[in-house]
Amino acid sequence: MGFGRVGAWLILAIAFLGAIASVIALIGSLLIAVSYTQVGHVLGDPRWVLTCPITVHLLAVGFWVAALAPLHKFALQDSDYAILRRFGEIAGVTVPVLVLVGLAFAWFMSGSLTVVLSTSYGQALLITVTFFSGLLSLAALNKLRLVPALEQGGADAAPKPRRSIKIEGFVVLLILITTATLTSVTTPPVNL
Repeated sequence: MGFGRVGAWLILAIAFLGAIASVIALIGSLLIAVSYTQVGHVLGDPRWVLTCPITVHLLAVGFWVAALAPLHKFALQDSDYAILRRFGEIAGVTVPVLVLVGLAFAWFMSGSLTVVLSTSYGQALLITVTFFSGLLSLAALNKLRLVPALEQGGADAAPKPRRSIKIEGFVVLLILITTATLTSVTTPPVNL
């Protein structure tokens, strides 16, 4: 059984176990992220240099994507705006890590801006970065305008964060599609 399957079973522990479930689920999440280092572009050399950053990158992505549904729910409840604010604080740390690791990995896989602009891998990467930039813009809008407006109790403020989170979910879907293309259809320039 691979890392991914073991990780999925460990994440399911959260539904059945008590306080220890969070630790078990965290280990499961880590194993799933590590399982992605067993396939695709990470199999290049030097593999150890690629394994750690992509694992960190996937954990940061997983955190963001997994948070969207609960954030959408909490945007409706008056007493839970603190959760939206807290997510923004945590994202303030995880997003720079996500960006730095993603840029480092992209640079390692492409080697130069010229290669990025002239290969299908680079073009798929640029599309992914464009979608991600839009996602960051929505996240900044939520953190700096929409959540503070909710906390101040504006009557027309309530539906805006939910709508923004729905759009974030759609953009995440677009990013996942372009990333799937990037990792399964195109070949990184360093492998050409």
